[in-house]
Amino acid sequence: MKEGKILKTKVKHLSLLAAGILLIAGCGNGDSPGQDRPVLRDVYDIPKDTPVVIQSSETAEPDSVVEESSSSEEFSSSSQQPSPKTGKGKSKKKKTAEPVVESSSSVEEPVVVKDTVDRCAKASARMLCDPRDGEIYRMVRIGSQVWMSENLRFAAEGSWCYNNKADLCKKFGRLYSWTAAVHVDNSFQESSAKDKISSKHRGICPEGWHLPSAAEMNELVTFIGKKNSKRVGPLEAVGTSLKSVHDWNACDTTDAECAVGTNRYGFNAKPAGRRNADGTFDDLGNDAGFWISEESDNPSHAPYWNLYYATDKFWGSYANKKSFGYSVRCIED
Repeated sequence: MKEGKILKTKVKHLSLLAAGILLIAGCGNGDSPGQDRPVLRDVYDIPKDTPVVIQSSETAEPDSVVEESSSSEEFSSSSQQPSPKTGKGKSKKKKTAEPVVESSSSVEEPVVVKDTVDRCAKASARMLCDPRDGEIYRMVRIGSQVWMSENLRFAAEGSWCYNNKADLCKKFGRLYSWTAAVHVDNSFQESSAKDKISSKHRGICPEGWHLPSAAEMNELVTFIGKKNSKRVGPLEAVGTSLKSVHDWNACDTTDAECAVGTNRYGFNAKPAGRRNADGTFDDLGNDAGFWISEESDNPSHAPYWNLYYATDKFWGSYANKKSFGYSVRCIED
């Protein structure tokens, strides 16, 4: 009996050895997973603690702003607001795609920089990565709107760095002529482009984003005004809430309207200054202007919204020549 058991055990071991040899041979021929097979990996890992909408790190006292939406009440700009130069307030010291060209074929198409697809693939899905150049932006939800919380930096014809210094572009974004911002031919600097402007007009913004309209700016102002009115303590003006905590020049007066920015809602407005029509630059640290997608009655001018270091307001009654350079802040479609 003992010898029979030993014989059976030996036969079993020989069978297992033969099966192992066949399995190894099969792996070499690709019949089962082996070293020749590719190992699939995730392209990138999204940090688990990354919020869906990222507010600027400068937010001094962020409020919860995701539940309310703005009402029809508007804090619209008044014709009595001060002028940027002479008014009272101023005397105080994710598929790659190209923007849709809606005008003449002479508008130059933005060129997609090599390796930007890889750069965007490695970026957090909670950030906005522009596939045209790989630039990455913070985003912020304010009421029912989602905004870029940084100025656009996409290099396009008709845009400049302040004083033509690249390091200032990184910090403050680029300054765009109005025609560059809405992405129409320069011939529309002196003539109306109203027929070229659509609802939620994309302009120079990344795909899925667009230049804000006056109505969308008013919605932003309305929402912040209502939220601030419910806060305990002195009423904070909308302009103060929108300004970044840093980079604005200090007020030279103790006037209550000359308030330091709180960046309360993460909009993080930077004082990027402007480029004048003659090619000179002014007001870095003092002034922030943002183009909108509309035109003025004068076809050579377009409206923009403005923040100034010596006031706590956010004005929307200004207009300037379309050849001037102001910042672009995009809003999600």
